[in-house]
Amino acid sequence: MNVYFLGTGTSQGIPVIGSTHPVSLSTDSKDKRLRVSVWIHWDSYSYVIDCGPDFRQQMLVSKCPSLNGILYTHEHSDHTAGLDDIRPFSFKTSGVPIYAHPRVLANLARRFDYIFETVDKYPGAPSVIPHAVQPHIPFAVGNKIAIPINADHAGLQVYGYRIDDFAYLTDVKTIEVEELAKLKGLAVLVVNCLREEPHHSHFNLAEVMQFIALLEPQKTYLTHISHAFGFHDAIQQKSFLLYSCIFSVLISLLTYMYYSKQMESAQKQFDKSAKIAKDSLSLLKTELADANYFSLAHNDNAQNYFEGTQNEKFIAYEKLIPYVTEKLFDLNQDPKGNPYTGQDQIGAQKFIINKVKILNHRWIIADYNDGQYWGEVLLKYFVNEDESISFEIIQSVLYQK
Repeated sequence: MNVYFLGTGTSQGIPVIGSTHPVSLSTDSKDKRLRVSVWIHWDSYSYVIDCGPDFRQQMLVSKCPSLNGILYTHEHSDHTAGLDDIRPFSFKTSGVPIYAHPRVLANLARRFDYIFETVDKYPGAPSVIPHAVQPHIPFAVGNKIAIPINADHAGLQVYGYRIDDFAYLTDVKTIEVEELAKLKGLAVLVVNCLREEPHHSHFNLAEVMQFIALLEPQKTYLTHISHAFGFHDAIQQKSFLLYSCIFSVLISLLTYMYYSKQMESAQKQFDKSAKIAKDSLSLLKTELADANYFSLAHNDNAQNYFEGTQNEKFIAYEKLIPYVTEKLFDLNQDPKGNPYTGQDQIGAQKFIINKVKILNHRWIIADYNDGQYWGEVLLKYFVNEDESISFEIIQSVLYQK
């Protein structure tokens, strides 16, 4: 079975329209992500999972020649809005089979009523053949079986799908323990990971790494990635030690489990293996929490600084963080580079700030680069009476190539 990633971005895609975030301005093709979807094909069968607003472009780029069906995870527009563009496939057949939860089929029938119409149908409209996917009931796709995986997306039921030893999960925040049994023994897992910071409806990096550790797939790919995750190359560079640590834990755990089979008591073997896994994951979670310790979002004293004694807050800290960050990113538009990197232009490209962390009510740490050189800068920031933001450089450090 072949898997083609049609898109790996979030609901707005990357770059985001009108955004001045450095990732949205990146010229690296790896930082450009269409809405999330995959094309899977084997023998003479061809299916896609989800059909978002970039579907037409995705089909043209991938050169997908035919379509035996669409598997839908849920009804959000970034996963369904491209349904009208199935027309070239529909016109070759009596209709394209679509597989989805009954709730999702009903939603599509309301939004695309002209497609589902059976009386006096407009001849240029595509046709679909709906198939309701019921929880816990596998169904046929070509000559294979698809197993629906029930998950939760901040209160909305969503489906993932397993076909053979491949599984695809997106827009997942939580999943019941009994569903995990359906995901054991995977060769390839594709799962959403929005960003490093917590999110109310998607896995973040810490959560998805724990999820991967529970399932132990042979290989994992992350999808539904936000521009807030950072530059592709920067993630590769800065996350290497974190990923190495996590996978070292997994390798150690698997090695221990293998040799522990020689123990006389199977119960002791299970207990010790489980304890190692629990302790390792707990330690990892603690380390990740420590990494966020110096942050305005987790500092009550710094948050209270913005409380007036008589007046209301000028701005809630939840709004202040993106507000200050965006103001700092806006300065990347300066032709000479962002003036708060503390560095003059060295080569052909200017220095711009690409990652910002607001430590408290006064300090910011940011990293910057010009595509060749990387550095970090410690800044002061001030919220002025006219609600503008002022910055001062404390110290800047430029690393050697």
